[in-house]
Amino acid sequence: MKVSIYKKFNAVTPSQEINVFKVLESIKDGTYAESIKKVRFLIHDKPARDEEKKKLPLVGFGGTFSTRGNSNLIQHSGLACLDFDHLHNILETIEKINKDKYTLSSFISPSGDGLKVLVKIPLVSNDSDYKSFYTELQKHYNQYGETDEATKDIARATFLTYDPNLFVNTESDLFTDRFIPKEIIIEQPKIRVSDMDEISKRLITWFNKKWTTGTNRN
Repeated sequence: MKVSIYKKFNAVTPSQEINVFKVLESIKDGTYAESIKKVRFLIHDKPARDEEKKKLPLVGFGGTFSTRGNSNLIQHSGLACLDFDHLHNILETIEKINKDKYTLSSFISPSGDGLKVLVKIPLVSNDSDYKSFYTELQKHYNQYGETDEATKDIARATFLTYDPNLFVNTESDLFTDRFIPKEIIIEQPKIRVSDMDEISKRLITWFNKKWTTGTNRN
């Protein structure tokens, strides 16, 4: 389960590929604690807080990429990352989510009032297949709160954070439900012709198409 690390907000090329559990360890052990403290101190000043967040490195939990973009996937990590923003009762939500059999890991976001959740899904080779699982995953986890619609791209990167109570369950179940669009079959209407004049016109048209040639061979 390798993921891509980006040194800063506007970085396009990953600085390294690293095992996801190493990333989770760094979130829990306080590697980014001082930077996160500055972000959370600015909770009532969103513009300043957003600028401070941009100084943090990012991780693309979707896998490894040549450059940051959905079409530049090298290898999927086997993970999907859900995002809950502005939770009113974050501790209660965490408790419920951590009991879910599909939750591999959960940890508090840099802002302090949101939650990131990692779930194992089958390996995919493109963004479209990733979204087919993500759509169903959102439906499942929306029972705990509304997940962010903007985070469904496989190349989505998230700021690294600090959470000493980060949760990990390596025995979590694989989420295998996926959205498959139904094929729409449009049937041509069958027109019943009962008017004798209309029948005659159609027969004449058919006869002319079938038997009329451009050359008189008599």
